[in-house]
Amino acid sequence: IEETHLSYISNRGVPIALFFLKVNLKNPNATIEALTPYNDAEFALQKVRSMINYKNESEADRQVVAASNGDYFHWTGEPDGAVHKNGQIIKELPEKKFFFGIRDDGTAMIGDKRIYDNVKTTLEEAISGRFFLMHYGEIMTDHLKDTSIEPRTTVGVLSPEHVVFMWVDGRRTGHSAGLSLRDMASIYDAIGATDAINLDGGGSTTFVMREKDGSYVPHNKPSDAAGERSVGNGLAVMMKSKILETGSAKKGDAHNSAEEVFLYPSPVEDHVNIFIEKEKNNPELTMTLTNANGFHLMRGEGSLEQINEQVNKQISNLEPGIYIIKVKGKNGTYSSRLMKK
Repeated sequence: IEETHLSYISNRGVPIALFFLKVNLKNPNATIEALTPYNDAEFALQKVRSMINYKNESEADRQVVAASNGDYFHWTGEPDGAVHKNGQIIKELPEKKFFFGIRDDGTAMIGDKRIYDNVKTTLEEAISGRFFLMHYGEIMTDHLKDTSIEPRTTVGVLSPEHVVFMWVDGRRTGHSAGLSLRDMASIYDAIGATDAINLDGGGSTTFVMREKDGSYVPHNKPSDAAGERSVGNGLAVMMKSKILETGSAKKGDAHNSAEEVFLYPSPVEDHVNIFIEKEKNNPELTMTLTNANGFHLMRGEGSLEQINEQVNKQISNLEPGIYIIKVKGKNGTYSSRLMKK
Protein backbone atom coordinates (compact mmCIF):
# COMPACT_ATOMS: atom_id res chain seq x y z
CA ILE A 1 0.00 0.00 0.00
CA GLU A 2 1.76 3.15 -1.23
CA GLU A 3 0.65 6.70 -0.42
CA THR A 4 1.86 9.67 -2.47
CA HIS A 5 1.09 13.37 -2.14
CA LEU A 6 1.74 15.77 -5.03
CA SER A 7 1.55 19.56 -4.66
CA TYR A 8 2.14 21.82 -7.65
CA ILE A 9 1.09 24.99 -9.43
CA SER A 10 -1.08 24.17 -12.44
CA ASN A 11 -0.83 25.76 -15.88
CA ARG A 12 -3.76 27.92 -14.76
CA GLY A 13 -1.48 29.38 -12.09
CA VAL A 14 -3.33 27.88 -9.11
CA PRO A 15 -2.12 25.40 -6.46
CA ILE A 16 -3.21 21.77 -6.69
CA ALA A 17 -3.01 19.15 -3.92
CA LEU A 18 -3.28 15.57 -5.23
CA PHE A 19 -3.31 12.38 -3.19
CA PHE A 20 -2.69 8.87 -4.50
CA LEU A 21 -3.06 5.48 -2.84
CA LYS A 22 -1.85 2.40 -4.71
CA VAL A 23 -3.00 -0.99 -3.40
CA ASN A 24 -1.38 -4.26 -4.46
CA LEU A 25 -4.06 -6.95 -4.18
CA LYS A 26 -1.46 -9.66 -4.83
CA ASN A 27 -0.57 -9.17 -1.16
CA PRO A 28 -2.69 -11.80 0.64
CA ASN A 29 -2.91 -9.54 3.71
CA ALA A 30 -4.66 -6.68 1.84
CA THR A 31 -8.27 -6.35 0.69
CA ILE A 32 -10.59 -3.56 -0.45
CA GLU A 33 -14.10 -3.63 0.99
CA ALA A 34 -17.25 -1.51 0.92
CA LEU A 35 -17.86 0.84 3.85
CA THR A 36 -21.45 1.50 4.88
CA PRO A 37 -22.92 3.56 7.73
CA TYR A 38 -22.91 1.59 10.98
CA ASN A 39 -21.51 -1.33 8.94
CA ASP A 40 -25.11 -2.15 8.11
CA ALA A 41 -27.13 -3.03 5.01
CA GLU A 42 -29.59 -0.20 5.69
CA PHE A 43 -29.15 3.16 3.95
CA ALA A 44 -28.03 6.05 6.16
CA LEU A 45 -25.48 8.87 6.36
CA GLN A 46 -22.28 8.81 8.40
CA LYS A 47 -18.78 10.28 8.34
CA VAL A 48 -16.05 8.05 6.90
CA ARG A 49 -14.11 7.98 10.19
CA SER A 50 -17.22 6.80 12.03
CA MET A 51 -17.82 4.10 9.39
CA ILE A 52 -14.24 2.95 10.02
CA ASN A 53 -15.00 2.55 13.72
CA TYR A 54 -18.01 0.35 13.09
CA LYS A 55 -16.15 -1.65 10.44
CA ASN A 56 -13.21 -2.32 12.76
CA GLU A 57 -15.45 -3.37 15.63
CA SER A 58 -17.13 -5.99 13.45
CA GLU A 59 -13.92 -7.56 12.13
CA ALA A 60 -11.79 -9.92 14.20
CA ASP A 61 -8.89 -10.55 11.85
CA ARG A 62 -8.42 -7.33 9.87
CA GLN A 63 -8.56 -3.58 10.32
CA VAL A 64 -8.95 -0.51 8.10
CA VAL A 65 -5.67 1.14 7.06
CA ALA A 66 -7.11 3.64 4.57
CA ALA A 67 -10.58 4.78 3.54
CA SER A 68 -12.38 6.96 1.02
CA ASN A 69 -15.85 8.36 0.55
CA GLY A 70 -17.84 6.59 -2.15
CA ASP A 71 -20.88 7.00 -4.36
CA TYR A 72 -23.20 9.95 -4.88
CA PHE A 73 -26.19 9.68 -2.55
CA HIS A 74 -29.67 10.96 -1.74
CA TRP A 75 -30.59 12.79 1.46
CA THR A 76 -31.86 9.45 2.84
CA GLY A 77 -28.37 7.99 2.45
CA GLU A 78 -29.38 5.75 -0.44
CA PRO A 79 -26.51 5.67 -2.96
CA ASP A 80 -27.09 6.29 -6.66
CA GLY A 81 -25.66 2.96 -7.70
CA ALA A 82 -24.79 -0.56 -6.65
CA VAL A 83 -23.69 -1.73 -3.22
CA HIS A 84 -22.27 -5.21 -2.59
CA LYS A 85 -20.95 -6.07 0.86
CA ASN A 86 -19.47 -9.40 1.99
CA GLY A 87 -21.01 -11.04 -1.06
CA GLN A 88 -24.48 -9.65 -0.34
CA ILE A 89 -26.18 -7.55 -3.02
CA ILE A 90 -27.68 -4.62 -1.12
CA LYS A 91 -28.54 -2.69 -4.27
CA GLU A 92 -28.05 -3.58 -7.93
CA LEU A 93 -26.52 -1.25 -10.51
CA PRO A 94 -29.08 0.94 -12.34
CA GLU A 95 -28.77 1.92 -15.98
CA LYS A 96 -26.22 4.60 -16.89
CA LYS A 97 -24.18 4.04 -13.72
CA PHE A 98 -20.70 2.55 -13.32
CA PHE A 99 -19.14 0.37 -10.66
CA PHE A 100 -15.89 -0.53 -8.93
CA GLY A 101 -15.89 -4.04 -7.55
CA ILE A 102 -13.81 -6.77 -5.94
CA ARG A 103 -14.53 -10.24 -7.31
CA ASP A 104 -14.59 -13.50 -5.38
CA ASP A 105 -11.05 -14.24 -6.60
CA GLY A 106 -9.78 -11.04 -4.93
CA THR A 107 -9.23 -9.06 -8.13
CA ALA A 108 -10.59 -5.59 -8.89
CA MET A 109 -12.64 -4.46 -11.86
CA ILE A 110 -14.49 -1.42 -13.17
CA GLY A 111 -17.37 -1.51 -15.59
CA ASP A 112 -20.77 -0.37 -16.82
CA LYS A 113 -24.24 -1.90 -16.58
CA ARG A 114 -23.56 -4.43 -19.35
CA ILE A 115 -20.44 -5.74 -17.61
CA TYR A 116 -22.15 -5.65 -14.22
CA ASP A 117 -25.00 -7.88 -15.35
CA ASN A 118 -22.46 -10.49 -16.48
CA VAL A 119 -20.35 -10.49 -13.30
CA LYS A 120 -22.63 -9.35 -10.45
CA THR A 121 -22.87 -12.81 -8.89
CA THR A 122 -19.07 -12.87 -8.56
CA LEU A 123 -18.76 -9.44 -6.90
CA GLU A 124 -17.97 -9.65 -3.19
CA GLU A 125 -17.68 -5.88 -2.75
CA ALA A 126 -18.88 -3.03 -4.97
CA ILE A 127 -19.89 0.63 -5.02
CA SER A 128 -20.68 2.99 -7.89
CA GLY A 129 -19.91 6.27 -9.59
CA ARG A 130 -21.49 8.47 -12.23
CA PHE A 131 -18.79 8.90 -14.84
CA PHE A 132 -16.33 6.70 -16.70
CA LEU A 133 -12.93 8.41 -16.81
CA MET A 134 -11.13 5.60 -18.66
CA HIS A 135 -12.24 2.32 -20.15
CA TYR A 136 -10.09 -0.34 -21.84
CA GLY A 137 -7.12 2.05 -21.74
CA GLU A 138 -8.90 4.93 -23.48
CA ILE A 139 -10.04 8.29 -22.05
CA MET A 140 -13.83 8.34 -22.24
CA THR A 141 -14.29 11.81 -23.72
CA ASP A 142 -18.08 11.37 -24.10
CA HIS A 143 -18.36 11.15 -20.31
CA LEU A 144 -16.25 14.24 -19.58
CA LYS A 145 -18.56 17.06 -20.68
CA ASP A 146 -18.66 18.49 -17.15
CA THR A 147 -15.75 20.96 -17.23
CA SER A 148 -16.18 22.34 -13.70
CA ILE A 149 -13.14 22.59 -11.42
CA GLU A 150 -13.93 20.77 -8.18
CA PRO A 151 -12.60 18.52 -5.41
CA ARG A 152 -12.69 14.98 -6.79
CA THR A 153 -12.68 11.38 -5.55
CA THR A 154 -11.79 8.69 -8.09
CA VAL A 155 -10.67 5.07 -8.30
CA GLY A 156 -8.91 3.27 -11.11
CA VAL A 157 -7.15 0.01 -11.93
CA LEU A 158 -3.72 -0.49 -13.47
CA SER A 159 -4.47 -4.22 -13.62
CA PRO A 160 -6.89 -6.57 -11.86
CA GLU A 161 -4.38 -6.76 -8.96
CA HIS A 162 -3.37 -3.09 -8.75
CA VAL A 163 -5.81 -0.35 -7.70
CA VAL A 164 -5.09 3.38 -7.56
CA PHE A 165 -7.27 5.82 -5.65
CA MET A 166 -6.83 9.51 -6.51
CA TRP A 167 -8.25 12.49 -4.64
CA VAL A 168 -7.81 16.19 -5.34
CA ASP A 169 -8.67 18.96 -2.90
CA GLY A 170 -10.53 22.02 -4.12
CA ARG A 171 -12.44 25.17 -3.21
CA ARG A 172 -9.57 26.15 -0.89
CA THR A 173 -7.75 29.33 -1.91
CA GLY A 174 -4.01 29.01 -1.39
CA HIS A 175 -4.19 25.24 -0.87
CA SER A 176 -5.86 23.61 -3.88
CA ALA A 177 -8.31 24.78 -6.55
CA GLY A 178 -9.51 21.37 -7.77
CA LEU A 179 -9.49 19.67 -11.17
CA SER A 180 -11.92 18.79 -13.96
CA LEU A 181 -13.03 15.29 -14.88
CA ARG A 182 -10.84 15.50 -17.98
CA ASP A 183 -7.84 16.47 -15.82
CA MET A 184 -8.38 13.40 -13.64
CA ALA A 185 -8.74 11.15 -16.68
CA SER A 186 -5.52 12.54 -18.15
CA ILE A 187 -3.62 11.74 -14.96
CA TYR A 188 -4.95 8.17 -14.93
CA ASP A 189 -3.91 7.87 -18.57
CA ALA A 190 -0.43 9.14 -17.71
CA ILE A 191 0.08 6.57 -14.93
CA GLY A 192 -1.08 3.68 -17.10
CA ALA A 193 -4.58 2.93 -15.80
CA THR A 194 -6.85 0.78 -17.93
CA ASP A 195 -10.14 1.79 -16.29
CA ALA A 196 -11.22 4.52 -13.85
CA ILE A 197 -14.45 6.06 -12.56
CA ASN A 198 -15.38 9.26 -10.78
CA LEU A 199 -16.98 8.88 -7.34
CA ASP A 200 -18.74 11.60 -5.35
CA GLY A 201 -16.56 14.70 -5.03
CA GLY A 202 -17.04 18.27 -3.83
CA GLY A 203 -17.54 18.50 -0.08
CA SER A 204 -17.74 14.69 0.12
CA THR A 205 -14.12 14.12 -0.94
CA THR A 206 -12.44 12.42 2.03
CA PHE A 207 -9.18 10.46 2.33
CA VAL A 208 -8.38 8.96 5.74
CA MET A 209 -5.31 6.97 6.80
CA ARG A 210 -4.48 4.91 9.88
CA GLU A 211 -1.52 6.34 11.78
CA LYS A 212 1.15 4.36 13.61
CA ASP A 213 -0.62 4.91 16.94
CA GLY A 214 -3.86 3.45 15.59
CA SER A 215 -5.65 6.78 15.15
CA TYR A 216 -7.39 7.77 11.91
CA VAL A 217 -6.49 11.12 10.37
CA PRO A 218 -7.78 12.84 7.19
CA HIS A 219 -4.85 13.29 4.82
CA ASN A 220 -6.75 15.64 2.55
CA LYS A 221 -8.56 18.85 3.49
CA PRO A 222 -12.33 18.45 2.93
CA SER A 223 -13.78 21.60 1.40
CA ASP A 224 -16.84 22.01 3.67
CA ALA A 225 -16.37 24.69 6.31
CA ALA A 226 -17.52 22.19 8.96
CA GLY A 227 -14.93 19.63 7.85
CA GLU A 228 -15.66 16.01 7.04
CA ARG A 229 -19.14 15.41 5.61
CA SER A 230 -21.54 12.54 6.36
CA VAL A 231 -21.84 10.38 3.23
CA GLY A 232 -23.73 7.35 1.96
CA ASN A 233 -20.88 4.83 1.68
CA GLY A 234 -17.18 4.44 0.99
CA LEU A 235 -14.32 2.08 0.32
CA ALA A 236 -11.87 0.72 2.89
CA VAL A 237 -8.42 -0.75 2.37
CA MET A 238 -8.12 -3.52 4.96
CA MET A 239 -5.04 -5.22 6.38
CA LYS A 240 -4.80 -8.35 8.54
CA SER A 241 -4.60 -7.34 12.19
CA LYS A 242 -1.66 -9.62 12.96
CA ILE A 243 0.73 -7.54 10.87
CA LEU A 244 -0.44 -4.14 12.15
CA GLU A 245 1.30 -2.56 15.12
CA THR A 246 -0.85 -2.24 18.23
CA GLY A 247 -1.54 1.47 18.69
CA SER A 248 -1.95 3.40 21.91
CA ALA A 249 -5.29 4.92 20.94
CA LYS A 250 -8.30 3.23 22.52
CA LYS A 251 -10.59 1.31 20.23
CA GLY A 252 -13.83 3.18 19.72
CA ASP A 253 -12.44 6.70 20.02
CA ALA A 254 -9.35 6.52 17.84
CA HIS A 255 -10.94 8.66 15.14
CA ASN A 256 -11.18 11.58 17.58
CA SER A 257 -7.61 11.41 18.86
CA ALA A 258 -5.91 13.61 16.27
CA GLU A 259 -6.55 16.96 14.65
CA GLU A 260 -4.70 18.91 12.02
CA VAL A 261 -1.48 20.85 12.35
CA PHE A 262 -1.24 23.85 10.01
CA LEU A 263 2.18 24.16 8.36
CA TYR A 264 3.32 27.27 6.52
CA PRO A 265 4.78 26.96 3.96
CA SER A 266 3.82 23.51 2.77
CA PRO A 267 5.63 21.97 0.98
CA VAL A 268 8.79 23.30 2.62
CA GLU A 269 12.39 23.79 1.60
CA ASP A 270 14.27 25.22 4.58
CA HIS A 271 11.67 26.67 6.89
CA VAL A 272 8.29 25.78 8.34
CA ASN A 273 5.93 27.43 10.80
CA ILE A 274 3.61 25.22 12.87
CA PHE A 275 0.36 26.90 13.81
CA ILE A 276 -2.36 25.46 16.08
CA GLU A 277 -4.93 28.03 17.14
CA LYS A 278 -6.11 26.03 20.16
CA GLU A 279 -2.59 25.63 21.53
CA LYS A 280 -0.90 28.89 20.57
CA ASN A 281 -0.51 30.00 24.23
CA ASN A 282 0.32 26.58 25.69
CA PRO A 283 3.95 26.46 26.96
CA GLU A 284 3.83 22.69 27.59
CA LEU A 285 3.59 21.08 24.17
CA THR A 286 5.43 17.94 23.09
CA MET A 287 6.31 17.24 19.47
CA THR A 288 7.61 14.24 17.53
CA LEU A 289 8.97 14.22 13.98
CA THR A 290 9.08 10.89 12.14
CA ASN A 291 9.72 9.82 8.58
CA ALA A 292 7.04 8.22 6.42
CA ASN A 293 7.98 4.77 7.76
CA GLY A 294 7.43 5.82 11.37
CA PHE A 295 11.12 6.13 12.33
CA HIS A 296 11.54 8.82 15.01
CA LEU A 297 13.90 11.63 13.99
CA MET A 298 13.44 14.03 16.91
CA ARG A 299 11.36 14.93 19.94
CA GLY A 300 10.80 18.46 21.22
CA GLU A 301 9.06 20.24 24.09
CA GLY A 302 7.95 23.76 24.88
CA SER A 303 5.75 26.45 23.36
CA LEU A 304 4.84 26.64 19.67
CA GLU A 305 7.61 29.21 19.20
CA GLN A 306 10.17 26.88 20.81
CA ILE A 307 8.95 23.86 18.85
CA ASN A 308 9.12 25.79 15.59
CA GLU A 309 12.72 26.71 16.40
CA GLN A 310 13.59 23.07 17.12
CA VAL A 311 11.90 21.79 13.96
CA ASN A 312 13.62 24.34 11.75
CA LYS A 313 17.03 23.29 13.06
CA GLN A 314 16.20 19.77 11.87
CA ILE A 315 14.61 20.62 8.52
CA SER A 316 17.83 21.73 6.86
CA ASN A 317 19.24 18.24 7.51
CA LEU A 318 16.26 16.35 6.06
CA GLU A 319 16.38 14.63 2.69
CA PRO A 320 13.48 15.41 0.31
CA GLY A 321 10.46 13.33 1.25
CA ILE A 322 7.35 13.00 3.39
CA TYR A 323 7.54 13.42 7.18
CA ILE A 324 4.97 13.33 9.98
CA ILE A 325 4.74 15.96 12.71
CA LYS A 326 2.65 15.26 15.82
CA VAL A 327 2.09 17.79 18.56
CA LYS A 328 0.44 16.88 21.88
CA GLY A 329 -1.17 19.59 23.99
CA LYS A 330 -3.87 20.07 26.57
CA ASN A 331 -6.59 20.10 23.89
CA GLY A 332 -5.55 16.92 22.08
CA THR A 333 -3.07 15.46 19.63
CA TYR A 334 -2.43 17.21 16.31
CA SER A 335 -0.94 15.50 13.28
CA SER A 336 0.09 16.52 9.77
CA ARG A 337 2.23 15.58 6.80
CA LEU A 338 5.25 17.69 5.93
CA MET A 339 6.72 17.47 2.44
CA LYS A 340 10.39 18.48 2.16
CA LYS A 341 11.11 19.52 -1.42
